[in-house]
Amino acid sequence: MRIEDWQPDLTSQPGPKFRALANALREAARSGQLAPGTRLPPMRDLAWRLKVTTGTVARAYQVAAAEGVVESHVGRGSFIAAPRPRRPVPQPLLYESLDHPASLQGPADLRIPQLPDCGQARVLATHLAALAADMDASVLDYTPLSRDQDCRAAAVDWMAVRPLGAVATATWC
Repeated sequence: MRIEDWQPDLTSQPGPKFRALANALREAARSGQLAPGTRLPPMRDLAWRLKVTTGTVARAYQVAAAEGVVESHVGRGSFIAAPRPRRPVPQPLLYESLDHPASLQGPADLRIPQLPDCGQARVLATHLAALAADMDASVLDYTPLSRDQDCRAAAVDWMAVRPLGAVATATWC
């Protein structure tokens, strides 16, 4: 089949359209409808044909590439990948805390844009609580008017030479 004739039906699958397109690419590659090495259309062209955004197609190509269905080459385009033998997927590293990995086996997958919870909320809460306990309570008070008179005068002088309509007096409040 020519890629120009391939027209997946994105409405038949639930969920986001990028996921439906990635699923359609996977199924077409597995069934042989799209042979390995088939050059996929440019994102803009496929988006126009499917009446979706280029971002939808880009995300679908990205998901399909992460699954090994599509290979993308800068300047050359995206192609249906040759099937690879299935290997067990190593689990990403898990962390007990930010400093101590629970397991040193397997790669840490940094390609996913969502950060895993590896204890950062607990670490931040602990440090913020310690900071709050050490903090002098007076830093939370407003500055007394007597201490900021020089700053007020400087602000009035600065505004007086600009067309802001400021009152040229330092006796506020």
